[in-house]
Amino acid sequence: MTKETLAAVLGETDEGEEVEAEDRIHLDLPPKVERALHIRQLIGSASIKKLDAMEACVSQIDGRARGLLRYHRAGPGRWAGTLIQPQNFPRGSVIEEDRQQLVDAIMTRDPGYLECLYGPPVEAVLSALRNVLIAGEGKTFIAQDYSGVEARIVLALAGQHDKTALMASGVDVYIDMACDIYNMPKLAPSDPRYKAWTKEFKELHLEKRQIGKNTVLGCGFQMGKDKFHDRYCPDQPLEFAGEVIDAYRKTWAPNVPALWRGLEDAAKYAVKDRRVTQAFGCTFALEDEWLTLKLPSGRKLHYFEPRPINKAMPWDEDDVRLAWTYRATKLGRMMHIDAYGGSLTENVVQALARDLLVHAMFGCRKAGLDIVLTVHDEIVVEVPQREADDANARMEEIMTTLPQWAKDIQVPVQVEGWVSERYKK
Repeated sequence: MTKETLAAVLGETDEGEEVEAEDRIHLDLPPKVERALHIRQLIGSASIKKLDAMEACVSQIDGRARGLLRYHRAGPGRWAGTLIQPQNFPRGSVIEEDRQQLVDAIMTRDPGYLECLYGPPVEAVLSALRNVLIAGEGKTFIAQDYSGVEARIVLALAGQHDKTALMASGVDVYIDMACDIYNMPKLAPSDPRYKAWTKEFKELHLEKRQIGKNTVLGCGFQMGKDKFHDRYCPDQPLEFAGEVIDAYRKTWAPNVPALWRGLEDAAKYAVKDRRVTQAFGCTFALEDEWLTLKLPSGRKLHYFEPRPINKAMPWDEDDVRLAWTYRATKLGRMMHIDAYGGSLTENVVQALARDLLVHAMFGCRKAGLDIVLTVHDEIVVEVPQREADDANARMEEIMTTLPQWAKDIQVPVQVEGWVSERYKK
């Protein structure tokens, strides 16, 4: 009945994330037993405990929750959630456009009524957890989120400007990627039939587009075929996952592997030869016990006690190459971490996405927009309802106004937003 065992048996964690194939326990369970285990997992999940956390941390004076984020908690500089953990609200299984209707049904406190409308009551409550956050009286939330920003920064940093130009033009790049994976013909965006073609593609090839989306968003940090197979296409042969990886690396974004190699080489020779190295706008240098990585934004990342090693490659034990490790806190203790091109790329990209967000946050403050929450690449402000339309337009303008470093590498930002009296996604 442990959390890990239930996840392995049911195939997903209590947060709704899929368990990788090699970690699953395959049992032929009767439906009622499987349902009972699922209920046990739900009521024991960290998500349902958010209700207790909400009651514990809310102010008795004004009903507001404060201190929900910890500054610079992760190495690249991103915030981490605390108390009610606003950065990991479950997606939930209940799809309801009218969130207020779902909330009203829950607030009847009648589980039978709730089940008639939405199915299992616990799942309905989990689906509405984020809606518990509400704006102050006479106010509303406005949120803007950088869409697919990490994938966009990867391509921009690698100099894959044909694809960043596609993104900037508003083309559906997930379809573009899918066409390369499945060897399907493409229409040029300038073709007058393009709009109708993309609409038809989404209707007829929804699963193929989803694979294209998973590839664009998931393969920028050197994901291999085994991990892609387990995470995104476990029902397909492993060879298919290999074809997907090849399509991304060799056809769709051939400059990205050069980014991985460039950052890896620059870092390991900075450690080995104790000299300053550069790659893709990033500068590596040893400073006391740290390897520093200066970003295009000017900020530095730090790696503690770096040291060179000789490492056998995972695909061939006889292929031994120069590599390096550093020490960092993981799972509550200090350990040695093997650095490689994909992990360095992930660090750089997440750090730049954070710097882009911070630039927009300062812009919001200067414009008098009261920031109440950030969640990953999303900024949430609270404004009087009468000012919502004007504030929404100002916020979109602020978030699409780039700092100079982002202009220099040609990051094609796009924002998506919503206006609501309740927090949603």
